[in-house]
Amino acid sequence: MRLTVATTYTTADAHMSCSTTAPDRTLSRLARAHRQSGQSTIAYVILCAALAAALLVPLPPNNLTAAQQLAQAVRSYYSDLTFFISLP
Repeated sequence: MRLTVATTYTTADAHMSCSTTAPDRTLSRLARAHRQSGQSTIAYVILCAALAAALLVPLPPNNLTAAQQLAQAVRSYYSDLTFFISLP
């Protein structure tokens, strides 16, 4: 009987040692994924900052920024649309 209990304990102990190394590998994978996520976040922030800066740079023909030109185009479209709707 004692031999069976000792064998069962050894098997359980071996199982425990295997299960403790698996979470360690999983944690290292999660750490790598977290670092990669941080890198992609930084790249996204840099891209958004570059796009925002591009919207605020004046363009040569009329010295309006791209944001001002876009707002002017939307105003013009809305004005034309409301005029068309008001026609009998």
